[in-house]
Amino acid sequence: MKSRLKRKKIELELAEFDIEDVEIEAQKCLGVFNQNFIHESRIKENEEAKKNEEEYEKLSDEEKVKIKKQTEEEMKKNAGSRESANKSASREAKTLFKKIAIETHPDKLSSSSEEEKELKNRYFLKAQKAIESNDLASLLEVANKLNIDSGLVEEEEIRIIETKIEFIRKKIHETKQTAAWIWYHSKDKQRENIEKQ
Repeated sequence: MKSRLKRKKIELELAEFDIEDVEIEAQKCLGVFNQNFIHESRIKENEEAKKNEEEYEKLSDEEKVKIKKQTEEEMKKNAGSRESANKSASREAKTLFKKIAIETHPDKLSSSSEEEKELKNRYFLKAQKAIESNDLASLLEVANKLNIDSGLVEEEEIRIIETKIEFIRKKIHETKQTAAWIWYHSKDKQRENIEKQ
């Protein structure tokens, strides 16, 4: 059983490397794609934003303060929804996050080297993002990299890892099906056909 779990952890780590590579490539594809296709909608969006900016500048100071207060209230509501998401995280996720935080929280790293601080800070931020979305698989991944025992039964841990691997594979597939990706990786004749469409 231990070797099966170990293989799944390695498979998850490889899948994470794959998705990182695909996301970097997708950004490059999208950048080149957008440079070649400036849509009228984007031009309209820019014009609309400029118009809104000009209208805001014409407002009185009282009206600007009112808008600022409304914006701050919306931000507080969003922060509250993040907190409630954290409260709804599973007991296992909360327990594992606490174990990770003990090892990686910036306040605990004062005597560490700069390199170790940077690495553990990345792990902490990844764990923080994972707990906000109740992503136990990502927490398991961080715990694995830090050699922290998850406290889960091996079969349950394997099931969670397999689900995460499947999610990553699906995300990679969807990314490779985008117009920007297909256009970028096409040959000249195929690109012409895509551009016409």
